[in-house]
Amino acid sequence: MAGNQSPSDPLMRFQFLNFILDEERRELIQGDAPVKISPKNFEVLVYLVENRDRMVPKSELMAQFWAANTSEAALQKSISQLRRSLSANGQKTEVIKTYFGRGFRFVAGPEARPHATQHADTAQMP
Repeated sequence: MAGNQSPSDPLMRFQFLNFILDEERRELIQGDAPVKISPKNFEVLVYLVENRDRMVPKSELMAQFWAANTSEAALQKSISQLRRSLSANGQKTEVIKTYFGRGFRFVAGPEARPHATQHADTAQMP
């Protein structure tokens, strides 16, 4: 479970630009098509989105997602790959802001809502 969630928190579905980040299905969707993203990059993205109200220090991301002896280059590579995955139709947009030497912040302003665990077509009738 990523971010500040406790086990009882609902999984969320975030919508930003023309993307949907679905925690329950572990998918990033652009328009109608799934975006290929590594499991680690997915977790980093969820963490940044869940903590979008603040700059997340590099040290926090490194401690959360990488072993203690891992180079900071791994974090830089992950952020670079995320930016590529989040480019809208090949055009660069600032989705993840860099605070040079300090950290990163998700700035695309997602709309967040709990993931529906039961869909209307599968709901039981009384």
